[in-house]
Formats: sequence, C-alpha cells, structure tokens
Amino acid sequence: MTKSTGMRAYQAARRLDCDGKYTLAIDGYDHALSINPKLNNVRIYKALALGKLDRNTDAVVELQKAVEFDPQDAIAHYNLGFFLQETGNMVVAIEAYRNASDLNPEDPDAPCVLGDALKDLEQYAEAEAAYRKALNLAPDDTCTLNNLALMLTEIGRPNESIPLLRHALYIDGNYCLAEVNLGDALYEAGETEEALTRLAAAANRYPDNPWVLRQYAFRLVQEGRYEDCIETFTRAISLESADLGLDHIEALRNLGIAYDNLDRPADAERCYRQALLIDPNDAHVLNSLGVSYGWDDRNEEAIDVYRQAIAADPLIGIVHFNLGIQLRKVGKYEEALHEFDTSIELGYDDADLRYNRGCVYEDIGRIDLALIDWHLAASSDEPDTAELARQAIESVEIIDQAIEPLTATN
Repeated sequence: MTKSTGMRAYQAARRLDCDGKYTLAIDGYDHALSINPKLNNVRIYKALALGKLDRNTDAVVELQKAVEFDPQDAIAHYNLGFFLQETGNMVVAIEAYRNASDLNPEDPDAPCVLGDALKDLEQYAEAEAAYRKALNLAPDDTCTLNNLALMLTEIGRPNESIPLLRHALYIDGNYCLAEVNLGDALYEAGETEEALTRLAAAANRYPDNPWVLRQYAFRLVQEGRYEDCIETFTRAISLESADLGLDHIEALRNLGIAYDNLDRPADAERCYRQALLIDPNDAHVLNSLGVSYGWDDRNEEAIDVYRQAIAADPLIGIVHFNLGIQLRKVGKYEEALHEFDTSIELGYDDADLRYNRGCVYEDIGRIDLALIDWHLAASSDEPDTAELARQAIESVEIIDQAIEPLTATN
C-alpha cells in the first residue's frame, strides 16, 4: 500500500514538473519520499527540479543523498557530477563522472562529459582518453566528435580536428558548432581560403546567430580585412545582449581594432569605451585603447591607460611592452627599460621588443647593449623588424668607421 501510494505521489509530482511548476513538484517529490524513502529516482528528479530553479547547491545535496542511498546508481553519480561542475567543484565532479562511467561502462555520455570536465582543468591527455572511450562506444556521436576536435585545435593539433569535424558534419549537415569549428580548425592548420569560405557560408546560413558572426569576423580581423569585418561585427553586437560579458566585450574590442587600422580613431575609442562600460577593468580592452591613443600621439593618455591595464592584470607581457614604447616616446628611458624587462620576464619576448629595447639603450648611450638586442632582432623571422635591426647595426658600424681614423690621429 505504501509503495503504490508513494508512486502515485511521485507521478503527481512528475506531472507538475513537466508543466513547469517546479516548486510544487519539489514539494510533491518530498511527499513521495516521506511515504517511501526507497524511491531513489525521486531524489534524482527532485535534484533536477531544483536545478531548474537555479538551486544548484541544493541539487548537489539531494544527489549526495541519492548516491549514499544507492552507491551503484550510475544516473545519480552522473547528475551529481553535472551539478558539482555547475557549482565549480570540478575535481569532485570528475570523480562523480568517473564513477558513473565505471558503473555503466556501455554509456557513452559519462566519458564525454568527463572529457569536457578534464579539458576545463587542462588535463588534456586524460580528456582525450575519455573522449576516445566515448567515441569507441558511439562513433557517430556528433557532440563528442565536436568537443574532442575543439580541444585538439586548442592544443595545437588542428590537422587531427579536421577529419573529426568533417565526420560530424557528414552525420549532421546542420550542426552549426561543428561547421564553425571546422572553419577555425582549417584556419589554424593554414588552410586559410577554405576556412574563410566555410566561415562566410556559416555566417550567411545563420545570419541571426551572433556567435557564428563573431567567429567569422575575428578571422577577418586576423587577415587584415578590416572593412569586411565591420558589418559582421556590428550585426553580431546588435543581436546580443551586453550581459554576455566577455564575448560581447571581445566583439567590441575587435571592432575597435578594425576601426583603428582603418584610421578611424574616434570610432575605435567609442567601441573600447562601450566595452569598458561592461567591465572597466578588462586589461585587454584597456591595452587596445592604449594602442589607439599611442597611434594618435596621445602619449600621456596612452601611458595612463596602460597603467590601468597593468593594475587590473599585471601579468600580461604585451601591455608592459606597449607601455615601454610610450615611455620612450616621452623620454622616460629608464622606466621604458623596466617595462621591457618585465615583459620579457612574463614571456613576451620577440623581435619588436628587442629592436625597441635596443633603441632605448642607444638613447642612453649604451651601444654595447643596443647591439646585443639588435643582433637578436636581426636574426628573427620577422622580416620588417629584422631589416630595421640590420639598418641600426649598420648605422653604428658606419659611425665607428668614421670615428676610428680620428681616434688614431689623436
């Protein structure tokens, strides 16, 4: 009698749940459990209803009860992993996903989400193993194919991503994520023409999807096609809410970069300022604004903005480099050298930095140190900067040749 009564209470709660009356459904699930505490699936449904009300911490508590009641319940472990992940408890979530996979080794879903969680923790080898396990169980699962491919592209293996994404699109030609990710993988693999063709086709196919438009526009910026990207970025920005945060900020920042490269500094500043309204401490936007000011010879304003960026995030090497450039422009050579040195310490060290630091050394009369940096820049694979460095070295050699006879005469 108790069992059937409990089931009736559970079924009534499920109807409320399906109707979107989650608070009433939760009360109903509690009533069913008070009648029959052995209905473990009721705890799982209660947790899912709690999640629909954004009560993720309460959902975790309920699922912990379900796992404690039946440690062999793979579904309870799987859902516990999901809500632990939602509450930021990634390490414990991974343990729950592993349990779910071990308890139900024929289910491809658990290893797939396990792969996602491991990827988020940058445990790429383990993530790949989990994805591969999921694909062994379900070779045509488009979500797993896409997620594995996305990770491989992110860690510098785009050539391995491409066949996975082509297979996903063979299975589902309308899989938007795979279509765009294939374009990105092709671009990273150096297949620029096909990449841009695919991304352009995706943008035309999904003209109301701001993410698709953004991804295409980002690549146009990288290709220096600034005129082409403006319309695409503008449409993407108009379609989405500023509540999206970082994605919206990055779209505005890149639109600003495009305007800067088209010598439209007022439009560029407008975009950067819009982005800073969302997050006043976004160091990357502040850096781009500083670059814009520097190009427009607003040197003191650029220095102030770079200092704001460093205060927001002191670990971005390129910001220190850019600040060094501006400090040299206003004659603050020692401060400029400090910023260049900090940039190198943070891992941002290229031919441009070496050439510019060499110029500062020249400014303060340390030609010996200037030559060291210029020789490093001259041997780089950045042709324009290497040529500038060679010219700087040659100018010093010419001066030395002119001075040498005078020295001998004296």
